[in-house]
Amino acid sequence: MSRKIALWVLFVCLLPGVVYAQAQVPSKSAAPTLDSIIAGARREGRLDLVWSESSMGGFKGTAALEKLINQKYGLNLKFNFTAGPDMTLMATKVLQENKAGVAATSDVYLGNAALYAPLYKADVLLAVDWKKVFPHFPDKSVELGGRAVWVWSGDRGIDYNTNLVSPAEVPRNTTDVLKPKWKGKIASTPYAAGFDRWADMIGEEKVDAFMQVFTKEYVRGLIRCAGEEERVARGEFAMFLFNCSNNEVLLLKEAGAPIDYVIPKDAASLSPFYMAIPKHAAHPNVAMLYMAALQTKEGQDIVWNFSRSGSHLVKDSNYALWFEKEFKDVKNIKVFTAEYLVEHGDRLQKLLAKYRGMLLSGSKK
Repeated sequence: MSRKIALWVLFVCLLPGVVYAQAQVPSKSAAPTLDSIIAGARREGRLDLVWSESSMGGFKGTAALEKLINQKYGLNLKFNFTAGPDMTLMATKVLQENKAGVAATSDVYLGNAALYAPLYKADVLLAVDWKKVFPHFPDKSVELGGRAVWVWSGDRGIDYNTNLVSPAEVPRNTTDVLKPKWKGKIASTPYAAGFDRWADMIGEEKVDAFMQVFTKEYVRGLIRCAGEEERVARGEFAMFLFNCSNNEVLLLKEAGAPIDYVIPKDAASLSPFYMAIPKHAAHPNVAMLYMAALQTKEGQDIVWNFSRSGSHLVKDSNYALWFEKEFKDVKNIKVFTAEYLVEHGDRLQKLLAKYRGMLLSGSKK
């Protein structure tokens, strides 16, 4: 953990006066209605959100969603966005804060599917009958008994520098990167993003064999998602695999950077990101309105405009239209949902730990 993030976490944990007060959440015996949620949101008056600036539109996206929701429901809510640590650290905070009985740092938790297994098993997330209150929710958008809502499809692939990799050299399968020209020129992540999923798709033995060569001969360095993809655009690396999501590349590409991505045929998958409301959230009703807005075309288009991400489940949204075009020729896409990873997470975590160890010990720097 960097010193900056460590100090940020310490600061939040030591904030005085953040003892959790019982929020106005309807009990299980009285299912919430839209009117009761709006009334509760009016009392709460605010929403606190913490995640990466590059996710869900960051500051600008939050401000636009605040305006959308206030206009829709005739409210005067204040949304406070703080650019915070990564999703893994925030998942840990959800668990720690719930155990300590203090209010959640973020009223909404945003995380990838794999991070929901420990949260679900610890029973720290609020279960909401979303489709009953908000009939517009798309099919398959709600998982884990109403505790997780799909907000970002998590399309991922291999990034490459278009000045260094010609169209004929773009890898069509992941194994295509194992060509002599790319030795010592490829980046990966220190957390082995995507390799456990790939092993789940094509078999552990095949990925083991790939990693034995890849980590020792081809990996030049390890970089993090959400911000460091620009190192590929600068030419420090010819490729980056696997990325965490293609949205960062889209933003850089639109800004004129020499970068693009490809979805390898042998690893075509989605790793969705979900939102949830911690049981100890101070403003759960505002959180419900916020999450409901993200299941509309208007809300999704805000996210697309500022971060080039979104959910393809929301029909006619800009992201859904992009997704349909981008994935029209991609076959056999495997979706690693939160429910799948709750069931298979222990097995995949062992794979991830193995590949992470190989990357950390085999990379040159």
